[in-house]
Amino acid sequence: MNFTNIELLYNLLPLFLCGVVTILIVSTMRLRQQTHVQHKKINQLNEELSALLSCSRGISEKLHSHQYQFQNMTERQDKLEIAEPGNGGYKQAIALFNRGASEDEMLSTCDLSRGEINLITHLQKAKSKNQSQRL
Repeated sequence: MNFTNIELLYNLLPLFLCGVVTILIVSTMRLRQQTHVQHKKINQLNEELSALLSCSRGISEKLHSHQYQFQNMTERQDKLEIAEPGNGGYKQAIALFNRGASEDEMLSTCDLSRGEINLITHLQKAKSKNQSQRL
């Protein structure tokens, strides 16, 4: 290489560096713009998530309230079925079975024979099996 080529390269070096700096500035500006857009999207998603969580809490509270009401109604219904006069021990045996009582407990509480208790137990198990298959 001769001196003129070196001098030409030396003179073009500032122009080259200026081009590199310009490219870096433009790239930085694009990245900042993209970052700004992404921050906006993140904020929007956070707001949507907060709204969904709020709705979820409300639904959960209502569900718990309904479950509590349903449980109370079931217990009251069981008490009424047991307390009804003239219905014999069948309803009482069914209510006891639904609460998880054993056949011996049902036999000692209700005025029914072992065969009747066995029949009620068998029918209630079949009924619950059919109901679970429907779900």
